[in-house]
Amino acid sequence: MKKLFLIIISTLILTSVSFAQENLPLMKIASSTDNDLSAQGEMLYLDTETKQYYLSKKDFIAKYGRAEFNSMEEKAELDYIKSLNIQPLTYSEVVIVDGASAEDLFIRGRAWFAKSYNSSKAVLRMDQDNILIGKAKYSTSIKIGVSNGVYEYDYDITIQCRDGRYKYTIDNISVTLMGYLTTSPHYIRDNKVRKSYEKYWLGVKEEINLYVESLVESIEDSMIGGVDSDEEDW
Repeated sequence: MKKLFLIIISTLILTSVSFAQENLPLMKIASSTDNDLSAQGEMLYLDTETKQYYLSKKDFIAKYGRAEFNSMEEKAELDYIKSLNIQPLTYSEVVIVDGASAEDLFIRGRAWFAKSYNSSKAVLRMDQDNILIGKAKYSTSIKIGVSNGVYEYDYDITIQCRDGRYKYTIDNISVTLMGYLTTSPHYIRDNKVRKSYEKYWLGVKEEINLYVESLVESIEDSMIGGVDSDEEDW
């Protein structure tokens, strides 16, 4: 009778664990009094993706950003988001300028800032040691579908100068209401793909691509050819 009772209990436990694995990636297994895998009375948690046990919620939250999921669909969406290897949207390139010294390029770069922005002093955060760092804004009207709205972009721009070459970096790009732009093809907020905003997400990214393309061409014209001077010929 006792053996039969143990078999029934074991079957129930296995069925319970199997069901939990199929439906939720996080499950409390046992306390330290019931399972020697746990420690100091903490509950064990099972990640059904890796079949690994955790001693507390800490590691699970570190991996998934939350303590539990409402459904496997929710977990699948987060796993998909993680698989995209999303990075901040960044534009960067090293450009060769034969015969130009780092000092020459630094002077040209500073002149470019003065020419390109209404107030280079307000934009520039650093202009020393052959490095120029600015924080700028850009506003434009974008028609997306039948909607036409004004969007404001904030971005950082860095120009580093060395003998014979310079490197530009445009990053930390954010846009009104949507936050920082990333390499993701989807608009993601609170770990969810927001499909209803996707056309706006793609629209603002297409616009910043065009803007940065023109910005980079302008930098190159100034760094390679020098900034036009209004000085009279003597």
